Amino acid sequence: MELRAADAEFFWTARRRRYWRTCRRKYFLYYYAAQGGADPFAPRALRELYALKKAISLDAYVRRLVNLALRECFYAPVDEEMPETPLSEIFPVAARRAGWEFQQMLEGKTPLRLLELLQEKSSPTEIHRQMMEKLDFFCHQVTRNVWQSLAAIPPCDRRPIESPLALSIAELKCFLVPVIAVHRAGDIWLLESTGERDAGNEIAVLGKFAAAQRWGTLPQQVRSFILQGDEGLFAEVGADADVSEVLRGIRRDVGEMCQAIGEDGFVREENFPADTTACEGCRFRTFCRRQD
Repeated sequence: MELRAADAEFFWTARRRRYWRTCRRKYFLYYYAAQGGADPFAPRALRELYALKKAISLDAYVRRLVNLALRECFYAPVDEEMPETPLSEIFPVAARRAGWEFQQMLEGKTPLRLLELLQEKSSPTEIHRQMMEKLDFFCHQVTRNVWQSLAAIPPCDRRPIESPLALSIAELKCFLVPVIAVHRAGDIWLLESTGERDAGNEIAVLGKFAAAQRWGTLPQQVRSFILQGDEGLFAEVGADADVSEVLRGIRRDVGEMCQAIGEDGFVREENFPADTTACEGCRFRTFCRRQD
């Protein structure tokens, strides 16, 4: 299989680096081979590959629901006549979205899919039950541990920010997915949607660039946090990150990724070898020719 590299926009994200370092065949299937699979007239195999690319695990989906509910409630318009009105609780907001999106998935009206729904003999009723249980638990943890402190932040200190957020570092395009941004004691605090600590330094450094480009904030005035696990607690990441070293690491990875592209501008499956130690649980097992 070979494809034109130019047909797939190149950008850096923590997920891209994780796939690159975990299994390069998985990287190829996700970022290149699934291109065009959204076309309803594409070959069946390509549409199936694209569906796997867009699929999300139940745990990751619950985290997404909580992040979106946090964002929606935090930035809800304030009643000027009643500025002290409490913010909405996050569980009803998250549950409303979950119900609507789950039905859309079952009817095939959204590219979003749960990996669990794609498995043979899956039970939508059981998956929905598990989803709501996990969502209720996670929202309860967030409400108990951080929501009241967020809700107490004055509207004037809430800084709207796009999500996902594209930013450029020289010629390199990168993405962050911030949930919220706040101004606290002269600093900008960014809450990132990922819960992966292994990308903490990169998240923090990109957050510094994003804050500088948007608000002119100095690097030492930017702090980045993630919502840790299912505990509903903020964890600061990248507090001691070396900006130069992080950027060198990103560019090193990008250089390796680009070297896998042929001089003629094509990407070829055989140039992205499979790591057979990472096969267990991989969504692309049915499409991967591991013997190459």
